[in-house]
Amino acid sequence: MTNQAARWMLTIGLAFAAACVPPLADPAAEDSSTDALSTAELELKALATEKQCLSCHAFDKMFVGPGFRMIAKKYARVASAEDTLVTKVLKGGSGTWGLLPMPASESYLRRNDATTLVRGILALSPSPEPLPASPSVPKGAPLTTGPEIAKERACLACHAIDRRLVGPSFQSIAGVYAEDPDAFELLFDRVQHGSSGVWSAVPMPPNPQISNAELGIVLDWILAQRP
Repeated sequence: MTNQAARWMLTIGLAFAAACVPPLADPAAEDSSTDALSTAELELKALATEKQCLSCHAFDKMFVGPGFRMIAKKYARVASAEDTLVTKVLKGGSGTWGLLPMPASESYLRRNDATTLVRGILALSPSPEPLPASPSVPKGAPLTTGPEIAKERACLACHAIDRRLVGPSFQSIAGVYAEDPDAFELLFDRVQHGSSGVWSAVPMPPNPQISNAELGIVLDWILAQRP
């Protein structure tokens, strides 16, 4: 076989292989079409593209990290969502959506850009449905403060403000997590779904009776109890 014939065969083989291998998925291309996005969503997409957020996130589905609409839905009723997510974007973190950590971006992303991104993501959440009335709380009398929620939702059966009961005091919790940028998300998950082996061998049961809105309020209050 001549060298020219060998080069032709190699060229044909590479072209055939390229035709058989599908291109890598592009989350921005596969996700919501441009025609389906509102003006605000187009602005979010443009900024997210510029800041390389779409390397790990899509709009509507899990990619390397969670989709923007997934994030918006999770934090729809969390009062401190904006501050929590801006800190997460800038400082990075791990253990919230999976095993892969989110890298810090504060070396190249300005806080005002991070805030604009987070506000755009949170705006993707549909209007939340009214919370169902709790059987122990009369209609028209929603719980609006940390102490009310802690009392009504039986948090005080295991915790006190300044001393240990079955579980740690609120002051102890606030002190331990005072410098942890992921504290809110971590505690939100533990209270909602339960945990074990964190403070003692006694497990903390899940608390489905606490709504996301109430949980956000009571956690903000607990984390402010640092002595």
